[in-house]
Amino acid sequence: MTTKKRENANAWKVIISFNGEMRTAFAKHELLLRVKFSEAVKRHWKESALMRFDEAERLDSSTWYGKTYTASGKLLEYKVIWKVDLIKQAASRLGALGGAAGRGKAKRRGNSIYYKKLRAMQKKKKKKKK
Repeated sequence: MTTKKRENANAWKVIISFNGEMRTAFAKHELLLRVKFSEAVKRHWKESALMRFDEAERLDSSTWYGKTYTASGKLLEYKVIWKVDLIKQAASRLGALGGAAGRGKAKRRGNSIYYKKLRAMQKKKKKKKK
């Protein structure tokens, strides 16, 4: 039995800064992120705050920066990241490295020495069979 593919699971991430501390919350979509933000602030700092995503400043195609105040008037800063684009970019970069054969870390990192060793081993095996 195979597991069902989870598309865009936790595609949104928010990093919250308050009193020199940082906390992170994740959500599947933007509306749920607002709820997770409030829950994280309540859980970690015993404060009440709403994330005003509409007023956040867009830094790039997948990152926003914003500020809000708690119910007691203290300043909260947050950075929202839409991870879907970042994952696709990272996957395309890793795919571009590629390689002839192999497995594991060496393949993912595009380690040419690893492939030279593999080819040498294959040549030795072919010579032994003859």
